[in-house]
Amino acid sequence: MEFKVKPKAAPSTLKEAVRDTERLSVDLPKPLKRDLKRVAVDQGRTISEIVNSLICDYVQSHKNTNN
Repeated sequence: MEFKVKPKAAPSTLKEAVRDTERLSVDLPKPLKRDLKRVAVDQGRTISEIVNSLICDYVQSHKNTNN
C-alpha cells in the first residue's frame, strides 16, 4: 500500500496566508470608515483583507529605503 502526500495548495486569500496575527487599532474619520466599508462590500472583501493588502504593499515598497 502506497501513501502519497499531496502538496498543500498555496493559500487563496491573505486571510488563509496569515496564521500568526496581532490586532491593530486605527482611528479613522467616520466618513472614511463608511466609504471603506462600502468599497469592501462592493468588492466582496473584508476591511481586514483590504487593510492587510495595503499595508503589505506599503511595507514592500519601503523595505529597502532608509526613510
